[in-house]
Amino acid sequence: ISDTIRERVRVLREVRVQAVSEMLLDTARSLAEIAAACGFCDQSYMTHVFRDLRGMTPKQYRDRAQVGAIWQQSSS
Repeated sequence: ISDTIRERVRVLREVRVQAVSEMLLDTARSLAEIAAACGFCDQSYMTHVFRDLRGMTPKQYRDRAQVGAIWQQSSS
């Protein structure tokens, strides 16, 4: 596989994971719905790619963000 193709795949993964990250924070949609909306073949593969790039699962990301939002509201 050429370096150009590898780079395009890397950028596509990053763009998709960024879209997943935003949807996790902005919607209550299920992980399967988010995976489909962001172009992943299934939730399992989305979770694999997300963990590879973010160091945590999508559920952990959403849970941590919600705890952080609650903490910010209570400290205001």
